[in-house]
Amino acid sequence: MTSSKTQIPLDYYSLPVCKPEKIVQQTMNIGNALSGEEYSNTPLSFKMLENVLYPQKICSVKLTEEDVKVLKARIEEEYEVQWYVVE
Repeated sequence: MTSSKTQIPLDYYSLPVCKPEKIVQQTMNIGNALSGEEYSNTPLSFKMLENVLYPQKICSVKLTEEDVKVLKARIEEEYEVQWYVVE
């Protein structure tokens, strides 16, 4: 996650979101490494050219008051997430 407001990159999985059983971090190139960007796997699954209805439920997360505070802070700090789909 990046923010033009704070300039500090954060790990997406620092948020209270659905996580895969094993998180695999990968740096894509030298520019990403220098800027602190990392890419991670996700529990989401996309299928092309198949008749599959979306969205599909992948998990449930019960948010605590602290979780809500973290999410609110990240929104106010204008954090964004970029998703890359690879095979």
